[in-house]
Amino acid sequence: MFKKTKVVAKGVATWLKPYVAANHIHISKMAHPFKKAYLQRPLDKSLDKKWFVCFYIFDEIKKKLVRKRLVISGKTLQEREQKADKFISGINELLESGAVINPKKAAESTVKPLEIKANISIISAIEHFLKRKEITLKPRSHETYRSNANTFIEFLKEYNLEAIQLKNFTNEYAHGFSDWLVMEKKLSNKSHNKMKGFCSALFNEFINREVITNNPFKRIQKLRVKQGKHRVFSPAQISEFRQLCEEAKDDAMWFFVCFIYYTFSRPHQEARMMRIEDIGAKTIRVSELNAKSSRVRHIQIPPPLEAMIEERGIRNYPPHFYVFSYGKPGNTLVGEAYWYERHKRYIKQMGLYKEGYDLYGWKHTGVTALYRATKDLKLVQEQCGHTDIKQTVEYLRDLGVFYYEGQIEKFPPI
Repeated sequence: MFKKTKVVAKGVATWLKPYVAANHIHISKMAHPFKKAYLQRPLDKSLDKKWFVCFYIFDEIKKKLVRKRLVISGKTLQEREQKADKFISGINELLESGAVINPKKAAESTVKPLEIKANISIISAIEHFLKRKEITLKPRSHETYRSNANTFIEFLKEYNLEAIQLKNFTNEYAHGFSDWLVMEKKLSNKSHNKMKGFCSALFNEFINREVITNNPFKRIQKLRVKQGKHRVFSPAQISEFRQLCEEAKDDAMWFFVCFIYYTFSRPHQEARMMRIEDIGAKTIRVSELNAKSSRVRHIQIPPPLEAMIEERGIRNYPPHFYVFSYGKPGNTLVGEAYWYERHKRYIKQMGLYKEGYDLYGWKHTGVTALYRATKDLKLVQEQCGHTDIKQTVEYLRDLGVFYYEGQIEKFPPI
């Protein structure tokens, strides 16, 4: 949730100030995501075990939500519950006032538009562009932008163009850079196209600011990219994979691929990051911090997936637990390669390794299955989180599925 308010550091309750100071909590002028405080206690309410008030607050250095918790003490059940209510109320008031931890200094994140002049050098333009994007992009996306910028700067330095003004970078230079990427750097067509996209975005930024009038990368053609990664699993392959999981008693692996299949979640950034609190009664919530579109996405829970969730008692675990930890829901987020490596063992047994079959393929398999079962483009669009129906049509087409499937059967004979 988001809430933009005034800076009100004075509103911190006296009893809460030591905790605020010790944890470097400050009130930000910017709106940031947060998750409200809640009580985490033993199911039996035992006073011999630790009780916590947990909440998620935005870390401006890490650029993500981090979990914080306070130990709740007390000799009686009533005393602990009263303390917990007091802390929850105080923490939530802080969060709603714009509280963050590790705030950046204003000078580190502020970009001064007045410094942008018509004679800005291309290197200065790149650095300004990256600073702007650092504010709006996810950390991983910004790293990609920085990597692309470094490649572009390498070209500029190699051809003594680092001092050239942005407005003087012509179409000829853009074509030269395109040739350099393919002929000198030996980049793949896909990587070439990503570099073209980065450079186009760079120049469009300054066109929108009326600093320049021409985008020299507009006429650079995208190179053909071979499709076929993340292949769709056939019914026979699905059956074989399930059998291998059952033989290995690896229910966690089977549940993970089924979750991807039914929800169209990306394995690494969405399914792996899923928490118990994201599993609602009818829908599953993908946080804006994890979703590809950088906006909250809600996915309907199909009946077969609901049955699997109920059978495993997923909603009974603490809300902050990760759904897919080690073997069962837990407090630990598994590494980025954990599920890929685990999945790869079965793919090798099936003789499908390096044949285009991987974890992401379960997402495509689910999308294909849902469309062919329903022929409902709008439903597939909503489940995928696509903003435009055209995006869904193109996505299906890349999987070899056409929204007008079946119509070809009506082709009259000659």
